[in-house]
Amino acid sequence: MRWRKLTRGCLGAAVLIIAVMLAPLATAGSAAAAGMVTGTSKVVPDLLTSGRTAVYSATWTNGGNATLTQVVIVITLHSGATLVSPTPPGCTADVSHSVVTCPQDNLAAGAAVTTQPLLVTMSASTDVTAVLNADENANDQNKSHPDSFQAREPSVTIAAADEAGGCIKNGERPLATPGGLSTANPLITAATLTGPAGVPAGVPDCVPVTVRERVPLFPGDSCGPGVTCRTEIAVTDYIPLTALRLSSPVQLTFTVLASNKNLTWYKNGNAVADCPGATSLPADDVNACVNSRSKSGSTVRLGVLWREGPDPSWRGG
Repeated sequence: MRWRKLTRGCLGAAVLIIAVMLAPLATAGSAAAAGMVTGTSKVVPDLLTSGRTAVYSATWTNGGNATLTQVVIVITLHSGATLVSPTPPGCTADVSHSVVTCPQDNLAAGAAVTTQPLLVTMSASTDVTAVLNADENANDQNKSHPDSFQAREPSVTIAAADEAGGCIKNGERPLATPGGLSTANPLITAATLTGPAGVPAGVPDCVPVTVRERVPLFPGDSCGPGVTCRTEIAVTDYIPLTALRLSSPVQLTFTVLASNKNLTWYKNGNAVADCPGATSLPADDVNACVNSRSKSGSTVRLGVLWREGPDPSWRGG
């Protein structure tokens, strides 16, 4: 009996010691609310040519029951990223413009906060990180420090061969797939804006565009019915930053190896009409038209005005 009593006493003491040891860990973790504040970030477009501009933003949602106070968002641009846009109103940047700090209003339970969009250049998905710092008030037993909630890193693919992506502005150099037209690289696709994007205040005045080129799977792939096309396939995509339609179309230029500049150009298997010399699309219901054709030797260039996406496939035959 005495041995049993001693064992129970030792077990009780051991349980007490473990409880005392774990108590500070639970307090320091502030796990109850921390797990309820979730953050994510995105880069538009998510296919990006290294050195080209993209739009970065991050969002946090307060899934807890208490209001977060003294909210401050800190965006850090690491080596490989550069801030292109001015510091947003109400925010501050350090001397190197690699850390942008933005105080925010209190974040109520169930509410979300999104950073103002930043124009950045990136070379990898980990080049930009964002953290929301705040006080959790009643949910936080440890009030000696603010709590930090890092946004999940964005998904970004750095463009490889036969790919290009970026948020293009009016007047800047074309976004283009690798140059050097040859039998090994028989198609070059370029995109520029024909004028200002015409977006509302607070939205970057650029257009996120991606371009991919691929080898056709069969002769009639992305071509007209019964037609055999001979060029590779270009797939373009426009990712809208606003619900408003762009005031200016995108100017696409396709450079191909061909013997005839008057080849028919197809978009998703439908022939694209000609609009020689046009700088705007002839009607609201016209999504694309060929506004220029030229030939030099075995090189043919076709200019195509294109309003917006998603994912049209282009091919000549």
